[in-house]
Amino acid sequence: MGWFLASAWFKFALVIYMHRLLLCAWLLTLTVLGAEPRLQTRSMVISQTGIVATEQPLASQVGAAVLAQGGNAADAIIAANAVMGLVSPMMCGIGGDMFCLFYDAPTK
Repeated sequence: MGWFLASAWFKFALVIYMHRLLLCAWLLTLTVLGAEPRLQTRSMVISQTGIVATEQPLASQVGAAVLAQGGNAADAIIAANAVMGLVSPMMCGIGGDMFCLFYDAPTK
């Protein structure tokens, strides 16, 4: 076994293996350093009457304005979704999707 460890072939294979390992470590480091930080991805608008979070700040502002004028969550959702149909028509709008659970306590 000692002759195999001292052979030129083993040394060559070890050098190739170490180079590949170094290349993988270098590529992994570049991937981690080049990744964008995962920050808040939704435009959240906070008002005295509630919070609205959408993909577009304009839609969030319209939803918050509806809440500020005395509307409930369903009114804000519909208004924000209508604005989303205007500013981002390929994502939602009339015939698009909007999933929510809504409970109106006064009407039960």
